Amino acid sequence: MLLQNFYKIKDSKTTEKGFIYSININEKHEVFKGHFPDNPVVPGVCLIQIIEELIELELKKELKLYKAGNIKFKAAVIPKSENIINFEYELNFIETSNLIVKCEISDSERIYMSFKGEFNIV
Repeated sequence: MLLQNFYKIKDSKTTEKGFIYSININEKHEVFKGHFPDNPVVPGVCLIQIIEELIELELKKELKLYKAGNIKFKAAVIPKSENIINFEYELNFIETSNLIVKCEISDSERIYMSFKGEFNIV
């Protein structure tokens, strides 16, 4: 985990097309001292890192982001202790060492981000 204690996994389940992880962001993490002290917002790069880490956890394989083809930030993720954020994945393997990933980040009220990209399996 690149950002120690940044999030905690609350639940995970498989779906027909992939899997879903539900997490809680640590609102007291030091990253929010700089982003932004009086109005904390989860940095987009941290969301992308979480996308990668949860796939690695699920597949038990190390990945490296190869191409971020389409990323849409639709709403800011505000860290609150009661917020549960869902990462819903669709995976498609191409060849033996590449993985096409679609991930939607949401909660019960809104979609925060959609991601489509390619990872190399290291």
